[in-house]
Amino acid sequence: MSIYLTNISGRKYLQGIDSTGLSWRQFELDYHNYPERGRCFLCGKELEFGWNNLEHPANQVCDNEIDYENKNTYFFQDELEDSKYIDNILSDVISNNWWQ
Repeated sequence: MSIYLTNISGRKYLQGIDSTGLSWRQFELDYHNYPERGRCFLCGKELEFGWNNLEHPANQVCDNEIDYENKNTYFFQDELEDSKYIDNILSDVISNNWWQ
């Protein structure tokens, strides 16, 4: 089951409305002030980022549970957690001398 959002808006964080009229907004864990991680209420995944239901803030879902028109599937890839993938990105950046 996924939540389909319409009326997508926002720059830093997107927000939209689901088919029942509830508003959802992207969030990212505030490690400094609120380091406690929530869980996706649909799949149970521990969350560092995802979507909050604005009417019921305890209802959080992961990115995998949200669909919307023109969604960029490359945002927040699960493989970013994979150290091999991150190591490859870092080695590419270093070998290309991006800072020069």
